[in-house]
Amino acid sequence: MARIDSLEHFLIDVAAAIRNKKNTAGPIPTSEFDNEINSISSESGNTSQYYIADCSYLFYSSSRLDEVEDILKICKPTNTSNMFRSCKQAAILDLRSLDLSKSTTMANMFTDCSSLISVDLSDSDIREITTMIAMFSGCTKLTDINLSNLSAEKVININNMFTNCTSLENIIGFPNIGKGYLTTTAANSTAYALNLSASSHLTYDSLMNVINSIYDIASAGCRTQKLVLGDNLTKLNQEEIQIATDKGWTVS
Repeated sequence: MARIDSLEHFLIDVAAAIRNKKNTAGPIPTSEFDNEINSISSESGNTSQYYIADCSYLFYSSSRLDEVEDILKICKPTNTSNMFRSCKQAAILDLRSLDLSKSTTMANMFTDCSSLISVDLSDSDIREITTMIAMFSGCTKLTDINLSNLSAEKVININNMFTNCTSLENIIGFPNIGKGYLTTTAANSTAYALNLSASSHLTYDSLMNVINSIYDIASAGCRTQKLVLGDNLTKLNQEEIQIATDKGWTVS
């Protein structure tokens, strides 16, 4: 198992694993990881021993993100909590190649990425994710989140997901929030509240996307939960707000 306490140790261990598999003592440049891993796959048909399952804190506070694309190809995480936390220099993250099908948590995944502008998670399989607590908290420059084709059907904790996302304008996708909510949970649960009040710059289309995408928890027998829009309420008329209300969400 490659060490994940630092990016340097991770790359050293991956290179060592490649050398061992290919029975060579030569250096393996990080720029060649992709080709080398594919070569191993074509020779052995099995590279599962090189997949990294625990990706928590993998890029924590890292300023070296040029290797991300190659590293993600050998990640099949069950845990992505704090994966990019405090990556102060990350501006755009294209994570479409990240296999999330086995992951159960995205808690604090991008917390305090203060330079992050855009995140693309489109087409990712998040059907097993149960918690997104504080996922984007502290991403003060984040303007665009692409969650298209994702289904958050098991998520039961979104507390503080968008705290201090003061620049957020566009949310694409985000279906089925609320589908995993338990009928036994009390009304107005902190864990279940979708709070977008810090993101006062959200476009009308993004707001309607959220309203149309949230799950009909009323029909599922859940108690009423909160959709907090803050100043964004002025962008919607009563009929549009009523769509969320009819689904069992208290809009404020």
